Amino acid sequence: MPNNTSMLLKAATAQYNTEYLKRLQKMIDAIYTKKEGANARNNKLKKQKALNYQMESDRINGILANSLLSQTHPNYTRLKNRAKELEELGALAFNRKIPE
Repeated sequence: MPNNTSMLLKAATAQYNTEYLKRLQKMIDAIYTKKEGANARNNKLKKQKALNYQMESDRINGILANSLLSQTHPNYTRLKNRAKELEELGALAFNRKIPE
């Protein structure tokens, strides 16, 4: 017949293990939540950057298309160069669609 101390020790150990596993699960959940939050933030920043490039590209192309700037004007050259840089950055790769 097992003694009472042995049974109490087993019960206490089981309770401790259960509490430990609960704490461990909370820590794991916190890590995943933190990673998901960081990924969501990074995705949002990438989309915002792409949208900013797209909007700047549209603005510059609109100025170049609708303005009376002569081709010898310093701003004309600077705007053409910036439009080319934006195209290389992929601002026009979205086919005029704003990423969600």
